[in-house]
Amino acid sequence: MINTTSSFRESATNSIKQAAASAVELIRTGSNTSSSTASTSKRDLESSQPQQPILEELSELCPKLTYQQRVVGFFSCYAAGYIITFFSFGFFIRLVEGKPAPFVVIYSTGNILSLLSSTFLCGPSLQLKNMFHHHRKYTSIVYLSSITLTLIVCFIPLPGGTETKGIILRLFLLVFLLLVQLGSSLWYTLSYLPFARAAVLKFISDNFSE
Repeated sequence: MINTTSSFRESATNSIKQAAASAVELIRTGSNTSSSTASTSKRDLESSQPQQPILEELSELCPKLTYQQRVVGFFSCYAAGYIITFFSFGFFIRLVEGKPAPFVVIYSTGNILSLLSSTFLCGPSLQLKNMFHHHRKYTSIVYLSSITLTLIVCFIPLPGGTETKGIILRLFLLVFLLLVQLGSSLWYTLSYLPFARAAVLKFISDNFSE
């Protein structure tokens, strides 16, 4: 009786081991229909789940920074942007002479660096959300549009070409767009400071209104 029980246990154990081995092999090779169905079901389940927004996926590609590194990156990028913008005025004479590319490109690059500096603090996803928050949405649109239009006007042919009329037209448009860049940049920056915009508007109202 004991021998029969032992034989039964050994037989059952061997059967379980063989079944487990077969299952592992089938899962590894993927040749089982049920296994394939399970994989398909898993893929369907994953596809049915909401996908991560593209901006969040891009944010995950950014290196992980410590708080100190973020602050250093922000101030470095912000300062570099304004330094580049300041040095662009060394090419202002060339702008007046009808060769606007050096001044326009350097000036706009400085503004773009300053604008993107806060990405170090909050990441690209939150940066875009902050830019298009209802308090600064229109300012951001004007700012980005003025940078884009400045670069376009700098390089596209205009009526008059290289004649005096064409040079004056390009100069007028570029100076106007550069002033829009400057104004929207300052207004955008003030939007991050509590009551700063209200204080500026009150100052203008008190001193320049009739």
